[in-house]
Amino acid sequence: MSLGFLSPRVSRRAKLRSEAFPRLIALGGAGSNHSLPRQFSLNFYYACGGFCPTWLMSIYPVCLSPAGMAKDGGWSSLSASGLLVLLFLKLPPVGNGKADFQVLGPQDPVLAVVGEEAELRCWLSPRISAHSMELRWFREELSPAVHVRRAGRDEPEEQMREYRNRTSFVDRDMAGGQAAVRIHRITMSDNGSYHCLFTEDRAHASTTLWLQVAGLGSRPRIQAIHTQDRGVWAECASEGWYPEPWVEWRDHRGQTVRAETNFSVSPTTGLLAVVSRVALQGGAVEALSCSISNSLLPGRKVAESHLPAHLSRGSQFTKWRLALPLALLAMGLVMAGVICLFGKCQRNAHRTQLRQETERRGQEQSQQSSMAVAAPLHEVCGVPPRT
Repeated sequence: MSLGFLSPRVSRRAKLRSEAFPRLIALGGAGSNHSLPRQFSLNFYYACGGFCPTWLMSIYPVCLSPAGMAKDGGWSSLSASGLLVLLFLKLPPVGNGKADFQVLGPQDPVLAVVGEEAELRCWLSPRISAHSMELRWFREELSPAVHVRRAGRDEPEEQMREYRNRTSFVDRDMAGGQAAVRIHRITMSDNGSYHCLFTEDRAHASTTLWLQVAGLGSRPRIQAIHTQDRGVWAECASEGWYPEPWVEWRDHRGQTVRAETNFSVSPTTGLLAVVSRVALQGGAVEALSCSISNSLLPGRKVAESHLPAHLSRGSQFTKWRLALPLALLAMGLVMAGVICLFGKCQRNAHRTQLRQETERRGQEQSQQSSMAVAAPLHEVCGVPPRT
């Protein structure tokens, strides 16, 4: 892991080195007989790590004085040994970055809901004060960071742009080594891993946290859709889910209804929109319900919508509207048949009546003709007519 955030300390160290190095060289002398002290000056300085205290600088000329050297220009073993003893006893050891403390955090992912807030907690083991430490929460790179706390103050200029004005430091118990950062207005981009780094001087320790973001979508909207080729469908739609939610339809008996469900991702928020459809059949329409739930939020209320009754009446009206033309056609055919049959019967009755009338008239004419012929015969023969 790169510790780029230590660059201010490195720059200060380099400045001290640049100021102290000429003084050490001057104290060592410039003659050829002092080449060994000159080399020792370099070793001494780098052993100090650039942080030589004033008292040690004041006794350093004594160690390097001609009185402290042998006549042959060599080093006095006592002077050199004394200097080294003072160096290792009085100076703090050069740090290698290994801390005598650990940074701990939650083992399980921190669950957060889109639009709400989440808290990333870290604490020290053993429980020591963190007031003098630098606290840094970051993603993949040390800088810019999610949040930086140094010397009791926040450092907003070191924040990532997407976290500015969205984080706040929470002092849980700094004296006991506990602290947290609160992220406000959670978005899908906040999902993932975070690192918590505590630094004191050259010692540092860190841990990794996981933030798991979940989206609880809007209340489902349910409506009936009429199609010419597939009939009437009930559609359930909702937005703002993550991860992929569970969609379930039930009929009036409480039994699961098979549905067609599709998901799409919003290009702006990264959240999922869901559209689910079922075919409307018979009496199961009025009690049909659609529910959507998030597997990461079992304790949250499941969104549910019932199909309104007017949609059921509408579907029944749709059925009648489709059946009415057929019924009218059938009635028309029946009426046409009745009319044709009635007309035929009328014509047959009229013909029968005409035939009967013709026959009656013919019989009357025959009788009249017979009577006209018989009358003269009676008169001639003197035979009385039959009665």
